[in-house]
Amino acid sequence: MMESDEIKSIQENLKDIQGVLSEIHGFMRDLKKDYSPVDESISLDSSMLAMLLNVSPTTVYRWRARNELPYTILSSGACAYRFDEVYVAVKCGRLRARGFNRIEALRTLSVYRDGIIRGCGFEAKEKDA
Repeated sequence: MMESDEIKSIQENLKDIQGVLSEIHGFMRDLKKDYSPVDESISLDSSMLAMLLNVSPTTVYRWRARNELPYTILSSGACAYRFDEVYVAVKCGRLRARGFNRIEALRTLSVYRDGIIRGCGFEAKEKDA
């Protein structure tokens, strides 16, 4: 008798957990839809990208030259990078360099995107001389 009650209790708890997970999944799906147009519209120049990823401009150039980093050449001759493409390149591990911290780069990119969405901009940290 006791085992039957325990099993019913566990089954009810599992149904509750399944409901919560379904809500979270729906929230995450909606959030992804909300972020997608923003990610596509954020454009970065080479110096901003180097600062966000904490790499040198030369490293950005090398990634671009090896076609590891998607980019567009503007009419002014400058290179522009779409945020969503950069994020995917970092997340997939396509971008590699000595001392490059992929986890930290993803965190910094997320903070930057959230700042753009909130209209706060992004303040670069001053490096010690």
